[in-house]
Amino acid sequence: MDVSIQAQILNLLQDLQDELELTYLFIAHDLRVVRHISDRIAVMYLGLIVELAAGLEIYDEPLHPYTQALLSAVPWTDPRLARKHQRIILEGEVSSAVNPPSGCRFHPRCPIAEDRCQNESPQLREVQPGHWVACHLA
Repeated sequence: MDVSIQAQILNLLQDLQDELELTYLFIAHDLRVVRHISDRIAVMYLGLIVELAAGLEIYDEPLHPYTQALLSAVPWTDPRLARKHQRIILEGEVSSAVNPPSGCRFHPRCPIAEDRCQNESPQLREVQPGHWVACHLA
């Protein structure tokens, strides 16, 4: 869908949300749209939530290495801001969701993984009020 139609649909969704006091489960890969429409964001990797927080907090202080890598890939329209942000390039292939790796599902691609990550699946835990993360090292 082109940008103007997308903007009209998003504005309609927000108007309906305000008018009818609705809650949406909005699933998307476009992180700019997610930021625009979401009050709370859950980041998923291979079917599991790896981070959950208020929308702006996810963008301002991502704690999970996957969230950090995702956000580093968002294009910046302001070249000055783009220079301040370093792109995180993940190595390796995405693991199978049908046959995920043991331990942390992200460990085969994680730039900070330790031995523990290969064997122990991290639990989603609250590390700051309202900010949850599933990472042994966060």
